[in-house]
Amino acid sequence: MFDAEGSLNAWRGTSNAEMSGAMLAMRGASPAVGGALQEAHFNALAQACVLSQTMATDMVHEWRLAGVEVDEIYLVGITQTAQLMGQWWCEDLLDFATATLSFYRLHQLLYELSPYFFEHASQEGQGLSCFMVGEFGGQHTLGLFMLTEFFRRDGWRVRSDECEDGRDLLRIVASDWFDVLTLSISTDRQLDLFRRLMPFIRKQSANPNLRIMAGGPMASWRPEAMKVLGVDVVDKDAKRALKKALALMGRAI
Repeated sequence: MFDAEGSLNAWRGTSNAEMSGAMLAMRGASPAVGGALQEAHFNALAQACVLSQTMATDMVHEWRLAGVEVDEIYLVGITQTAQLMGQWWCEDLLDFATATLSFYRLHQLLYELSPYFFEHASQEGQGLSCFMVGEFGGQHTLGLFMLTEFFRRDGWRVRSDECEDGRDLLRIVASDWFDVLTLSISTDRQLDLFRRLMPFIRKQSANPNLRIMAGGPMASWRPEAMKVLGVDVVDKDAKRALKKALALMGRAI
């Protein structure tokens, strides 16, 4: 297991020196032909996030130099790495402090990549607005941040305030006009709460034709339950969600 300082006590029989050497070797290795990322790259980035921010940043920089598109890094590289680190946490391969630090470093990569991501901005969503909501009273997840990036790059006005509770959500949708509301759902508790809130959201929305989309981890873990949530669209992929939102607004691309 990795301890909180990022060193290895015992993890798959690999010493700290060997792991650092492996990271350096992987950092210099190009992704597969065509710029495609594979499982070995997710594993290497996850280990780099455990060890240091600089190592993680350098590895992703090497991916870009090898021709991997920024969208691919967002949707595949970082997403798959986050899932792998979550698996390590569930298997007790990471302690709480190390997992928290590792996810923080992974999130930082999105901030570092953001200027390159917005180099391909468009105006498909100009004039449209979206309110994005995650866990009540909690910090925004990596997935929700990624979703805001895709919508903003496309020209949408995006609001992503942290709602304290259901009353706070209803107050915001009643006082501001949104074309789309997106819900990022990570737990059964959230799923049940949003299901109960759904008729009140639609009734109190300043926009009587508000479109509601849902995604997040529960879209993978409980797809059938998500389908009966009462929303217009369910999708777990940020890029597809954007396309579906545009289609809902009559701006299919």
